[in-house]
Amino acid sequence: MTVTEPVPEFSVPDPPESGNDMRRRVSRARMPRRPHRVLAAAVGLALAVTLAACGDNGTESSKADSSGSAASGGGDIRIEFAVVGAGAFTDVIRNGAEQAGRDLGIKVVFNQTQKVDFPEQARLIRAVLAKKPDAMVVPNFVPAVTNPPIKEAVKAGIPVMLITAGLAEIDNVGALGYVGLPSEVESGMVAGRELKELGATNVVCFNADVGSLLHDQRCQGLSRGFGADAKVVGGDLNDRTKSRNAIKAVLQRDDTVDGIFATSSREGEEAAAAVKAAGKAGEIKVSTFDLTSNILNEIRDGNMAFTLDQQQWLQGYLPVLQLTHLLQYKLAPARVTSTGPALVTRDTAATVIELTRKGIR
Repeated sequence: MTVTEPVPEFSVPDPPESGNDMRRRVSRARMPRRPHRVLAAAVGLALAVTLAACGDNGTESSKADSSGSAASGGGDIRIEFAVVGAGAFTDVIRNGAEQAGRDLGIKVVFNQTQKVDFPEQARLIRAVLAKKPDAMVVPNFVPAVTNPPIKEAVKAGIPVMLITAGLAEIDNVGALGYVGLPSEVESGMVAGRELKELGATNVVCFNADVGSLLHDQRCQGLSRGFGADAKVVGGDLNDRTKSRNAIKAVLQRDDTVDGIFATSSREGEEAAAAVKAAGKAGEIKVSTFDLTSNILNEIRDGNMAFTLDQQQWLQGYLPVLQLTHLLQYKLAPARVTSTGPALVTRDTAATVIELTRKGIR
């Protein structure tokens, strides 16, 4: 287990009511079971603050100046994340989380594993639970592995928000809500419809992690949106060489493939590289999920068609915002807060590139 920075122990004043009492009362106050969206003005304010103050890549956010109106009243609130994997995607989640900590004047600790290792994430969740934070934020990609430690946190009276993956598990684990894409299937459908509109006729789904519900559902959605079954090719989240060889083999066997949708940015990069090596850049419509500088450059240069952005900066910022309001004002979090997906094409790539340099997209 790797935690980006140890957190010193300190005492937290007893809240006016126990965690279990808070959970029961918040549960009764939950909103109707449909997606909720955060007011545009609030998100706009958060982004404006970030544009002015971005660039701090520390693991634990420093407390914002208490003289700022947004930072007042945070006290000793400590919210901890337990995230799986390290890389560009999780870096942006961390940036959003830490910016929320600065804006709200509370302490945010971002813990993560170095590899995509779900048993290791389960151990990380338990390690964070042992530190008794005021609230926790956890992605739930593989419920069979991570549901038990999340339930342990809830049973201990710690408010938990799920992010990025795990929408269907809200009630099962007792989480207060979810921030992320409302449906992986619907996101895949967006990609399928877009590829069809671009003229693709034989599409491959490059599945970054076959067996993971999130990636499998994106492939299912791709087929629905495209209107025909897409062939699924498995990649490897921890081995780029295996992923590139897998998609190369498909292109060598079937020269009619004219569309590829990769379910993760890493596989998207490998698909673009394989297509370029085959001399078919621009001819085969390559698309993917999430953003990296390489993907955006390839889209800008016409070598990739598009990517879907789940705007994960908001998946770091918004749960901290909602949990802080819960702890300070007893305001119930939204059950589901959607963060995308947003379609990034050649027309918008240049603008998004600038935002990625700021760690926001």
